[in-house]
Amino acid sequence: MAADTKEKILTTAETLFAEQGIANTSLRHITQSAQVNLASVNYHFGSKSALVSHVFVRRLQPMNDERLRRLNVLLSAEAKTPELSAVVDAFVAPPIELSRDAHGAVFIKLLGRTYTEPAESIHNLIRATHQSVIEAFKPVFQACLPRLPQEVVSWRLHFMVGVLAYAMSGADTMRLISSGMVNERASVKDIVSRLTEFIVAGLRAPYTRSEAAIDTPHVRL
Repeated sequence: MAADTKEKILTTAETLFAEQGIANTSLRHITQSAQVNLASVNYHFGSKSALVSHVFVRRLQPMNDERLRRLNVLLSAEAKTPELSAVVDAFVAPPIELSRDAHGAVFIKLLGRTYTEPAESIHNLIRATHQSVIEAFKPVFQACLPRLPQEVVSWRLHFMVGVLAYAMSGADTMRLISSGMVNERASVKDIVSRLTEFIVAGLRAPYTRSEAAIDTPHVRL
């Protein structure tokens, strides 16, 4: 029952944070909606700040663990550097799968709020959760693109993450752009395949020295 109560609080908090924003959602809102008492929240989490952290880590950590698992499979199965398309697939597929999951869709809405309602503590938490992914994937991408300078690779990974975030956000803009020509109910496999093809083309595109001269961005993978 304790585990059920904890999950109920997390799910309720996630929904309310996504709908109202973290700052505008009080513990009282959460306890009333979840039909639990404040003591339950204090028992399981201790504070609102800790509850917020648990809400994010509950979704992000399994997603990133799956990214690393798929990358490790590629690295252990190949005596040489893996194919770029396979590395991109390992990176983008778990987030797309999360975004198309019924529960994940609510979290993606919440994640989007972190861009429009910036909070340094949340950004630090997300960066920390992604750190192992950055450390594991970045050198593999560099190995897959040996002719590109590191700063160019960093920029292109930065843009890759932007494209991925857009693809995770849902079908509203797709519906507007495509005028009905794109299947909004495409399978996750089809979306990942199309997204991977697009990203690989961008990563492999020819570059000019002017591109290499731009300041290197911080990549939030």
